[in-house]
Amino acid sequence: MQTSARFAMKRELRPWAAAGLLLLLHAVLLQWRDSRVAASDLVLLACAILACAGCIWRASRMRWNAVALQWWLAGGGIALWAVGQAVYTYFDVRHFPETTALSSDLYFFLFGVPFLLAICSVEGQQHTKALLLIDSLQAIIVCWLVQAELFPANEAMRAISVAHVSTAYNLENLVLTGAVGLRLLAGAKGEQRHFYRLVFVFLALYTTVAFPLNYLNFEKGLPTGTYFDLLWDLPFLLFATLSLASNVRKDSSSSVVISRFQQVLVHSMPVLITAVVLVMGTILVRNYFEAGLISVLIGLAGYSIRNTLLEMRYVDTQTRLSQSETALQQAMQRFQELSYIDPLTKVANRRQFEETMTTEWYRAMRRTAPLSLLMLDLDHFKLLNDTYGHLRGDDCLMISAQTLSSRLKRAGELLARYGGEEFAAVLPDVKLEDAMQVAETLRSAIESMDIANSQSPNGGRLTISVGVAVCYPTANLSIEQLVDTADQALYAAKQAGRNRVHSASLVDPRVQSIVQQINEAAIEIEQDPQND
Repeated sequence: MQTSARFAMKRELRPWAAAGLLLLLHAVLLQWRDSRVAASDLVLLACAILACAGCIWRASRMRWNAVALQWWLAGGGIALWAVGQAVYTYFDVRHFPETTALSSDLYFFLFGVPFLLAICSVEGQQHTKALLLIDSLQAIIVCWLVQAELFPANEAMRAISVAHVSTAYNLENLVLTGAVGLRLLAGAKGEQRHFYRLVFVFLALYTTVAFPLNYLNFEKGLPTGTYFDLLWDLPFLLFATLSLASNVRKDSSSSVVISRFQQVLVHSMPVLITAVVLVMGTILVRNYFEAGLISVLIGLAGYSIRNTLLEMRYVDTQTRLSQSETALQQAMQRFQELSYIDPLTKVANRRQFEETMTTEWYRAMRRTAPLSLLMLDLDHFKLLNDTYGHLRGDDCLMISAQTLSSRLKRAGELLARYGGEEFAAVLPDVKLEDAMQVAETLRSAIESMDIANSQSPNGGRLTISVGVAVCYPTANLSIEQLVDTADQALYAAKQAGRNRVHSASLVDPRVQSIVQQINEAAIEIEQDPQND
C-alpha cells in the first residue's frame, strides 16, 4: 500500500518537476545574447507541445465519449497555437519583415476555435454526431472568416488594422474564458468538471498574460528574447502539469441535479458559436458582400437545423418516455393483479379477500346493509390427496374453484382461496335467506361435478361443506368476529355429517341486549295479572 502510494506521488510530481526544469532552462537560455531569441521561441514551442501532449494523454486514457472528444479538441486548439509558434519562430530566426511574420498570427487566433467547440457544443447526453457536425461546420466557417477578415492575402482588404489585432486577441481570450466560466457554473461531474476547471485555469491565466504582452508587442514593439517571455510559459506549463499529474476521474453513478438557471446555461451555449458566425459574417459584408451574406445565412440555417434536430429528439424522447410509462403501468397493473390472484386456482387470494372484506364492511356500515360471508371446505380432501396423489388434488382444487366462481354472478361478489382446500365467498348486501340459497347452489354445484373420492364416506365423491354467517356491521362488531362466526357454522356443518350448509348470525351485543330487554318486558306484561 505504501509502495503504490509512493509511486503515485512520484508520478504526480514528475510533471511539476519537468515544468520547473523547462522554465529554469528558459531563464538560463535568455542569458545567451546571440541565441536567446531562437532559444526563447523554441522553449515556448516545447511548452505548448507539452500541454498538447497532456490533452492527448488524458483523452487516450478514457473510452471514447463526449469528455474524451473535449480533450481532443483542447489538444487540437493548443496544437494550432504550437503551429503558429513554430511559424513565428521560423520567421523570427530568418528575420522576415513584420508584415510577413503576421501570417503566423492566424494560427494563434484559430487556436480558440476548437476550444469554443469543446466548450459550447459537446455536452454529454446532448452530444450527437449530427449536432456536432453542424457545430463543426460553423466552426470551419469561423476559421475562414478569421482568415478573410483579419489575415487576408490582400492587406488592403483587412477588416481591422494591424494595430487592432491585439484587441481582437484579447477579445477572443475574454470570450473563451467567460464561456468556460459559465459552463463551469452550469454544473458537471467527474472528468468533465475536471476538464472545465483546467481549461478555465488555463484560459484565465493565458488571458492575464496575453493582455499586457500583446499590448507591449503590438503597441510598443517589445522584441522576443526578454524575460517577459517567461510569462508565456506559465499557462501552458500549468495546463500540462495539471492534466498529466492527476488520474482520469470516474463519473459517479448518481446524476447531478442542476437548477433551472444551470439548465439555461447548458442549452444556450451552442448559441455562442452561431453568434460568432453572425458577427464576423456581418463584418465581412463590408468587403465581401456575397461571402459575408452567405456566411450569415449558413449560420442561421445551421442554428435552425440544430434546433429542429433537438426538437425532434425531444419529441422522440417524450414518445419513448410515454411508451415506457405505459409499459410500466401495465407491468405494475399486471403485478398487482398477480399479487391478488392465487397462482393455482386463479381466483382471489387471501390478500384480496381481506381487502375486499374491509371495503365491503365499511360500505355496509355506512348503508346499514347486511353482509354475508360463506366459508367453504372440500370434504375429506386429504383422503383424495392420499388416494390419487397431489397432482390430482391440485386439479380438483382448480376445477372446484372455477365452478364455485362461475356460480357467483352478482356484482361485488367474490370467491377467494382462503387456505388449502378452504374457500371464502363475500356476498355484499345479501340477507341470510338469500345467502343460504347461494350456499346451497355452491354445494350442489360441487356435488354435481361427480368427482371421484372413493375413500369419502359421502357417497365416494367430492363434496363440500358450507358455513354461512350474516351480520349488519356496526362499530361494536369486527370482521374477525364475522369470520369466526362463519367458521363456527362451517364446523357445525362438518359435525353434522358434511356435504351440507349451516348458518349463524352475528348480532351487535348492544342490539341483542335491547332485544333481550324487550322480550323480558313482554314476558312480564303477559304474566302480569292486571292484564287479565
